[in-house]
Amino acid sequence: MRLDVRDYASLLHLSDEYSVTELEVQSGDWLADKCLRELNLKQEGITVLGIHRDRNHYVGAPKGDTQIRPGDTLLLYGRLSLLDELDRRSADWGGEQAHHQAVADRQHILSQQDREEAYSDR
Repeated sequence: MRLDVRDYASLLHLSDEYSVTELEVQSGDWLADKCLRELNLKQEGITVLGIHRDRNHYVGAPKGDTQIRPGDTLLLYGRLSLLDELDRRSADWGGEQAHHQAVADRQHILSQQDREEAYSDR
């Protein structure tokens, strides 16, 4: 097997808008003690690339039933502004509201992209 060395920043379109970042999960965070399926970060436009857990353990491309624990460090890809907001999101009603707003914002962005694609295909 041959690995290609690539410019991953270019490949992932990393710029001021999109980023790959690490986020350490604290007790009391919105992410803590939930499985990825329950968090439904994909609906927000966030992809969990991996989880650093217990010094020597890494979960690459975690599945939906993977539990997020306090002390985990998540490797995330998404819009930088959303990743920053996620880092501040608490495990309370406000955190749930922030999630629902992020999902609605993502739907708006996708709708806008669909309209732009339809217009450019004319």
